[in-house]
Amino acid sequence: MIHKTKGICLHTLKYGETSVIATIYTEELGRQSYMIKGARGKKAKIKANMLQPLFMVDMEVANKPGRELQQLRELKSDFVYSSIPFDIMKNTQALFIAEFLFRSLRHEDPDSKLFQFISNSLKLFDLSEEGSANFTLFFLIELAGYLGIDLKSGNINGNYFDMEEVCFVNNEPNHPLFLNRQLTNCLKTFFSGSILNLSEINVSNGERRALFDKITQFFHLHIDGIGEIKSKKVLQEVFS
Repeated sequence: MIHKTKGICLHTLKYGETSVIATIYTEELGRQSYMIKGARGKKAKIKANMLQPLFMVDMEVANKPGRELQQLRELKSDFVYSSIPFDIMKNTQALFIAEFLFRSLRHEDPDSKLFQFISNSLKLFDLSEEGSANFTLFFLIELAGYLGIDLKSGNINGNYFDMEEVCFVNNEPNHPLFLNRQLTNCLKTFFSGSILNLSEINVSNGERRALFDKITQFFHLHIDGIGEIKSKKVLQEVFS
């Protein structure tokens, strides 16, 4: 069946001399993988540089349920970034987010609300001028809600965030999987923030890095098979 859909590129893998396998999160079909023959060749109709991490595209695809590699018939740019590819802070975060989504969005089932969240967040991030260092943490905290592990559900008045039980508690849990008072307060600062005012989320570089470690640990705790995210180390250096 032929579908027209928007997509967000997550990952490409070189195949043979000139081809690539592209993993794309699509609005209509969820996560899909496509073999694109000759994408790295000089006469390619669909060029590999159109499939860089988090690039947004319009696609026409021939989709067959149950098939591991689908057919990509046409592809063109949907939204062209003006700052993410050229700003080191933004680009490093984008590479991490692309790898994180590639490892965490495993199901083929479409989710239009999740797709719109990712797409709109990236567009606003690209246009933002201040506070960009806070984007990844804000994005991950919001993403958790779409994946069924909402950090903001229930009473948020406790002194500690229990990562195991996904709730705020008044006393230290009797296990190590929790945020201390300082990081719990930092987390709540992100709750009250907005992607439109990232610069107003007031946290230090040290707090941002420590909270980033805990939030990524939180996802590993609740989503099986994420594995090692190689770009995490590079982003940690940018945060330091």
